[in-house]
Amino acid sequence: MATLERIRNKAGLLVSIVIGAALFAFILGGFIKKSMGGASTDNSIAEIYGESIMYPEFQNKYNEMVENYKVNYQKKNLTDAETDKLRQETWDYIVREKISSKEFEELGLRVSAEELTDMIIGNNVDPGIKQAFVNKQGEFDRASVQEYMRKIKDDEVSKEDKFKWINYKKQMSENRKFVKYFTLIGKSCYVTKSEAKQLALNDKETVGFNYVYQNYTTIPDEDIKLTDADYKKYYDENKYRYKQEKSRSIEYVTFSVVPSKADIKKTEEEISEMKDGFAKAENSIEYANLNSSELYVAKDYKPGELEPQIDTLMFAADSGFVYGPYVVGKMYKVAKLIDTKMKPDSVKAKHILIQPTDENMTREQFDALVDSIYNLVENGGDFDMLAAQYSADKKSAMVGGSVGWFQEGMMVPSFEKFCFEGKTGDIGKVNSQFGIHIIKIEEQSEPTKRVNVAFVVKELDYSKATQDSVYAEVQNFVAENDTKEKFEKYFDDNTDVVKKVADVKEMDKTIAGFEDARELVRWAYKTEEGTFSDVFTFGDNFVYAILTDVKEKGFADMEDVKEEMEAFIIKEKKAEKIKADINAINAKSLNDVASKLKLNISTTSNISFNSFSIDGAGFEPDVIAIATSMKKGELSKPITGRAGVFVVSINSVTEPQDLAKEEATQIMNVKTGFQNQVTYKVFDALQEKADIKDYRSKFY
Repeated sequence: MATLERIRNKAGLLVSIVIGAALFAFILGGFIKKSMGGASTDNSIAEIYGESIMYPEFQNKYNEMVENYKVNYQKKNLTDAETDKLRQETWDYIVREKISSKEFEELGLRVSAEELTDMIIGNNVDPGIKQAFVNKQGEFDRASVQEYMRKIKDDEVSKEDKFKWINYKKQMSENRKFVKYFTLIGKSCYVTKSEAKQLALNDKETVGFNYVYQNYTTIPDEDIKLTDADYKKYYDENKYRYKQEKSRSIEYVTFSVVPSKADIKKTEEEISEMKDGFAKAENSIEYANLNSSELYVAKDYKPGELEPQIDTLMFAADSGFVYGPYVVGKMYKVAKLIDTKMKPDSVKAKHILIQPTDENMTREQFDALVDSIYNLVENGGDFDMLAAQYSADKKSAMVGGSVGWFQEGMMVPSFEKFCFEGKTGDIGKVNSQFGIHIIKIEEQSEPTKRVNVAFVVKELDYSKATQDSVYAEVQNFVAENDTKEKFEKYFDDNTDVVKKVADVKEMDKTIAGFEDARELVRWAYKTEEGTFSDVFTFGDNFVYAILTDVKEKGFADMEDVKEEMEAFIIKEKKAEKIKADINAINAKSLNDVASKLKLNISTTSNISFNSFSIDGAGFEPDVIAIATSMKKGELSKPITGRAGVFVVSINSVTEPQDLAKEEATQIMNVKTGFQNQVTYKVFDALQEKADIKDYRSKFY
């Protein structure tokens, strides 16, 4: 059992298929971009390569991951965040498994029994196995693996452990297939000599040139008149720029429920009564635990650790001093000084951590071992030698058991209590979840004053009457603003009321201001444009919404991006006009253009195809691309740039001296870059090919 625990903890067994940290990251990263949309059967949660993935299959895998997670992290119940995380991991696993299994099958990728054995006890042992089966020196112990395999074969381990071992072997096999797959693709990269030469020239061949440019700002925008045909032409030529994912747009109004004046008065009266009882209480800690919304924390505070309202007061007061009520956020608080003491800020100590030496050791044997080591230490035995021999904390054992200097909050509570409440030279035994610690306090910093403070806390909350009053206000709003026109007019007439807008994806859980708005998002995907929602309750807020826009996966409608396109079309029109003016000059030199258009000639040098910008002009990739393809002495035609229309005249062309060396470097760079990108780009391509349709929003 202990061996399986180590595999679980060190190798991440059963949480998800571990493909190596980097490999797993990019595979999952590739699948986080999800394709959504399409029709589905009622019980289908996804479609991959046209095959329906049914909800029960998804749920079974999810349930398996939940149980494994609980075992791995020793939890009985999961938080909402953990549930969401495991659902996403289940989705990632199923998508990856469906796509990869199809690829592996088509390519004939297999892992033989001999390969698997090699990964367990051979020359290429899996990292998880290496970490789980180690000897006392921390080295991989092949004999321990073989012994464990014998126990599995002879049914000397539990069914649970046997299942985990079989499953881990399956995972190792899958991991190896992925390694083979990516190696296969990575090795397919080939760079021709011609490509290598061009890449070398792109990087090392440089040009120097003079240039002029007419800035687009010289033509006022209002001088450019656009037609519907202009918009249509630009949209058709640049439609790829306006890809969109499935989304919904909503407008909503929030009604927050906040405590009324009557609620505040009632809370102040209640906390005042509590203060009187707190001041008179003989057992202040018990009173605080019975009456406060926050339990007592047994902590000795240092100066500066308490709230500003009470920090100085408590360090100047005597035990029994009571202060309050005072307000911190939504909390009304009363503080009472329980005790003061002198404690060090930091301690230096050493320890010997004793754990059972084997699984068959009895409690009596263990206690006898602890007592014998403790007696040796107390009677002047060599602590450093005993730590090296007996301590289960191998890191500190290498330095005589020393854990160095530490402050409160850095060790387990029982260890800290002994060290901070004892004195230099004290030796003691302390229990913790790790075993028995034999501790020796080596040094302590100069003691400083600490205060122990108990609190009675009452949260300011609204009453049901206040909540009902706000809900009545919401219902009145709903009744009076039941059409889109009325809804919009209300905000036009009431500018102090904020109307919020949100664009939501199908699997979103949050919108601005609300961490858990999943039901609102699901509603948006089930209703039609122009429909109003029911009133949703999110925490202390009521929300009323209208669905204002529906976008499906594909390309945005031209009307939706018309405003976005306008600036680009205007720039194109300006470029056409400036180009026509320059061409009309029929220039023979750059001076002709500069003189006619009254432009300044600028100069730049050392510009390669891979250069980022031009001196004096900034980021101009199109100008650079054309200039670096020209010959010395050549005058360009007008070039459409980002800031304006350019004309360049090449002054110099400098070729690389050792082109062969540069070609070799480029080949190496391209292959390395290809292999670095292949993992996520391949899965991006496979995901696109798989035409994944995501129907999870029907269920979650």
